[in-house]
Order: sequence, then C-alpha cells, then structure tokens
Amino acid sequence: MRQYTVFSTEAGWMGLASNDKGICASVLPRQTETEARDALFSLLRFIPDFSGSALKEMERLLQAYFRGEEVCFNCNLDWSWASPFQKRVLETTALIPRGAFMTYGEVASRIGIPKGARAVGGALAANRIPAIIPCHRVIGAKGRLGGFTGAGLQLKAHMLEMEGVKLNLSSLTPENK
Repeated sequence: MRQYTVFSTEAGWMGLASNDKGICASVLPRQTETEARDALFSLLRFIPDFSGSALKEMERLLQAYFRGEEVCFNCNLDWSWASPFQKRVLETTALIPRGAFMTYGEVASRIGIPKGARAVGGALAANRIPAIIPCHRVIGAKGRLGGFTGAGLQLKAHMLEMEGVKLNLSSLTPENK
C-alpha cells in the first residue's frame, strides 16, 4: 500500500511516505504544508494515497524527536531507491548514536574506502529518509558541518544540538549556511 502523510513538528512541516516494503521517503521540516508535500512527492516514483492513520506512529516519533526527545526509529525501510554503495553508507550512518557524530572520512573508512569522503558525502546527499537515517550526524573534517541537502546547515546544527552535540558555531560561515 502506497501512503503518505504531511504533519507539523516543532521545526516545521514534514512529509513521510511508505509502500509495501516500508518507509520510502521523508522530508525534513519545511515552512509550509505545501512545501513539505511537494518536496515529498518529488522523491517518489508513484502517487501515494493520503493516510491519516497508517503512518501515525512514525509521525508521533518524528514530532517527539523535534521536541528534543530521544526516540528509536524502529521501522521497515524500503531501500530500492539506493545503490548498494549508498545503502552501505546509510546503514553505517544509521548506527551513529544520538549525541555522537562521525566525519565523512570516518564513515568512508568504516565501509572500507578510506579515501572516499567525497563519495560518502554524495551518498548522504541522496538520503531519501533523513532524520530516520541520521545523515545530520556526519560532519566534515575539522568540525565543519559539511552539507545538508535541501534543509540548510542551520537545521543540521539545530538537530545536532538537540541531541546534545556541542558545536563550534564558527563553522557556520556565510558561505556554508
């Protein structure tokens, strides 16, 4: 069953979609419901049915997360959109605990490609299930935040700080905000 929902969190409007395999897409907070829905639909190869109830538990968990609560996203995921390399990167990223982070280079080393930091960044930029797969927990070398496709580095910093990571906000220079 292909379903979606759009809902409000403390940080803005989010969208979430699932199919028979599990969660297949989510979008990080946007300013409006329409922006969240449009961003979600841009990730999908199908038009899902609206569901007010099927995704309610994940909606509740994401709302709790953006209130700063510790949550466990224990759900089935549809990885069909990810290449084998992207899946390896994102599965490794999913293991980074709340309140911790790794650099792009550290993730690359963990998956056996020690000089693959840029490739890891590309795989994280393709993450269709952000927040649930915590790509915000991967930062650049020397404490730089790196990228955060479609959401902006201020949201990335906010998510890390919500989780208890102490950031040097001087890494939020005008060119990477």
